[in-house]
Order: sequence, then C-alpha cells, then structure tokens
Amino acid sequence: MIADFCETKGAKKEAIEFLILGNKRENAFVIAQSHQEMDEYAKIVLEHLTDKEVDEHLRIAQYYEGKSQWGKAARHYDKSEQYSKALKLFIAEGEAMIPSMIDMVAKVKMDSLTHELVDYLMGETDNMPKEPQWTFKLYRAIGNVGQAVKIAVNIATQEQELGNYKYAHEILVDTYKDIR
Repeated sequence: MIADFCETKGAKKEAIEFLILGNKRENAFVIAQSHQEMDEYAKIVLEHLTDKEVDEHLRIAQYYEGKSQWGKAARHYDKSEQYSKALKLFIAEGEAMIPSMIDMVAKVKMDSLTHELVDYLMGETDNMPKEPQWTFKLYRAIGNVGQAVKIAVNIATQEQELGNYKYAHEILVDTYKDIR
C-alpha cells in the first residue's frame, strides 16, 4: 500500500524501495525499468539484499548491458558470479575500470581471467599498453610477489633513464615496504 501511494505521488525511488523491502522485487524492477530508475533500484538491491541474490544481480546486469552501460553491467555480472563476462565488459568500458578489474581477478583467483587481464594490460588486446603500475598492482593483488618485484624494478629503471631518480627510489622503497 505504501509503495502504491508513493508511486501515485510520483516518488518512484521510494516506491521501489518499499517494494524491495516488501519482497515484491518483480514489481520494483518493472517500475525501475519503465521510469529509468535502474540506478536507484541497483543501489537499493546492493544495500538490502545479500550478494547471494545472484538472479537479481543478473537481471540488473542484463538491463545495463542492453543499455550499453558496460561498467555498471560488469559490476553486476561480477556479483552474479559471471566473472568472464564481467571482465569482458570491464575491458569494453575502458581504463577507468582497471582497479575494479584487478579487485575482481584477485578475488576469484582464476588463471584464465588473470591471463586475460594481463593481456589487456600489456596491450595485446587493443595494441595500447597500459601503465606498468597496473600490472604491478595486479600481480601484488594476486600474491605473485616475484612478478610484482620484477615489474617494480623495470618501472624504477625506466624512471632512472628519464632522470627521475627520486621517484625511482620511492618506487623501490615502497615496493620493499609493501613486500616486507
């Protein structure tokens, strides 16, 4: 009743929230979809439902994918445990999503995803290599200390060649502290 009242008064966000809390998610989804309030719906789902609501996240992901909002779709594919699809959409969204990609790959620890992300960071998928620090952060996040150290040394060497001795020193000291 409260959700119906909110909807008649034009308070779509509140109606969506009351429907979700009242376990009427289908009705809430329809309202969110028809009134372009999917961001609000997704926010409420993330606040009030557990990550185990895989079907709900999948529906949201498919909605965003249909609207070509790759980053939002990828976040919800990640929550619905479709990691490969999530990574592909994160990559489609671009470099701004690299921290999210690293977090997801580090969380699931799947070799295939790690290799796909490394290929992307090295520029093998789009011929545009990304900053080496991202590869360092990926290897550090997945616990591959040896590779992380090699990359840090390479970055420091490049900085020394450019005359940025202080920055090269900071990289090595920070890496040492982090690894220790």
